[in-house]
Amino acid sequence: MKNCTNRSQKMLYEEIVNGTKQVLNLLCQSGHFQNNYLHYAECFKNVSTSQQKCAPILDKVKNMSIDPQLTSDMEAELKKFCCAFQESVDCQIDFVGRDCGQKAVNFFETYLKQISSSLMHQHCISYTYSGSLTIIFINNHFIN
Repeated sequence: MKNCTNRSQKMLYEEIVNGTKQVLNLLCQSGHFQNNYLHYAECFKNVSTSQQKCAPILDKVKNMSIDPQLTSDMEAELKKFCCAFQESVDCQIDFVGRDCGQKAVNFFETYLKQISSSLMHQHCISYTYSGSLTIIFINNHFIN
């Protein structure tokens, strides 16, 4: 990381992974958060690894993260990533609700917010995807 990025890229990386680091710390400490995670972990795993549930969408997000398309239109690439990420969140919440119950959804939403808060609230805030409706906010205008 030291030799392959400039200062602003390092800061952006740290900002994005900070929430994940905090969640990992919580998971490693005995207590309410760790207990809830362990209680629902098998269900979360099933939702995220099943090809009939969210695995295809999560694979798409993972592949976009691993192999970003370097184009002149980075705004369009960010939009695609943000929408795909939100689609994965929607899928997981839907199946966690069906398979694990509302208490699991409540925990999962808290867990996701902590992991992805910087990504979604600072970098994807301009692009909101939900179900079959896509609303894009660009230059202070909503585009449907």
